[in-house]
Amino acid sequence: MGFEMKGSQPVRSILDQHRIDPECPECGATFPLTVGEARLNPTRRCPNGHEVTVDAGELDRIARSVQRQVEEMLKPRDGG
Repeated sequence: MGFEMKGSQPVRSILDQHRIDPECPECGATFPLTVGEARLNPTRRCPNGHEVTVDAGELDRIARSVQRQVEEMLKPRDGG
């Protein structure tokens, strides 16, 4: 199989690199931000200087959910 899981790092690393481009609730401007950047520092400033906070807890819940789903898919199946 071309994919090998070692612990929980590979899937999280892939998700951390995903770009989410949040939108400022004040002015609607978007700005580039990765999941990993948002998890490390969820409060940023949009290009117009407004403070934008990304829900880092929600990003962590999504990452854990995806990790569990990938682990489930990679489990050996009996009789397969």
